[in-house]
Amino acid sequence: MAKCNQCDKPAVMGGLCVDHYFKLQQAIYLQFSMVAAQFNVTQEYISAGTGGLMPPKRIIIPPPPSLGGNYIFNNINVTESNIGAINTGTAANIDASITIMQNQGNNDLAAAITELTQAIIDSKEIEQSTKNEIAEQLQFLVAQATAEPKIRSLGLVKGILTGIRNTISVAAGLLAIWDKVEPLIRMYLGIG
Repeated sequence: MAKCNQCDKPAVMGGLCVDHYFKLQQAIYLQFSMVAAQFNVTQEYISAGTGGLMPPKRIIIPPPPSLGGNYIFNNINVTESNIGAINTGTAANIDASITIMQNQGNNDLAAAITELTQAIIDSKEIEQSTKNEIAEQLQFLVAQATAEPKIRSLGLVKGILTGIRNTISVAAGLLAIWDKVEPLIRMYLGIG
C-alpha cells in the first residue's frame, strides 16, 4: 500500500493519508470562503451603488469540513453551543488575521477585534444571518488591516465601517464594543 507523501501513514486519497487529506480540504475551504466573502461584499456595494436596482448575488458559504466538536482557534472560542453562530471558516480567517496582527505588534487592535468577534459569536441580540454578514465584513476589514498599505481598498473599508455600525446598532452590547474597535481600525488604517 502506498504511503502518504507527508508522513508514513497509508495513503487513501491523492497520495495523502486521511489526516493530511482532511487538512488539505480545510485549506481549500478557507481559500474559497475568503474569496466568496470578498465577492459578497463587492456584490453589496454594487447593489448599493445602483440604488438597489441590481440586487446582490451572494455566494452561500457552506460549513467547513469538520470532524465535529469544539473549534479551537488561537484567539476565538467557538463551542458546540454556538457552532453555526458564524461560518467557522470566516472565524478561522479572522482568527488567522488576529494572530498576524499580534505578530506585527498590533496587540491593541488584535485584542479589540478578538473581543468584537467573540461578542458577535456569543450575542443573543442578533440573528444568525446577521452575525454571518457582520463576520464577513469583519473578515474583510481584518484582511485589509494585515494587507500591505499600497493594496488596501480604503474606499470599501470606509463603507464597511459604516455598514457594521448600522447593522449592530440594534444590539447595545455589540455597539459598545464597536465604539472601542472602530477608532482603532480607523487609526491603524489612517482613515479620518
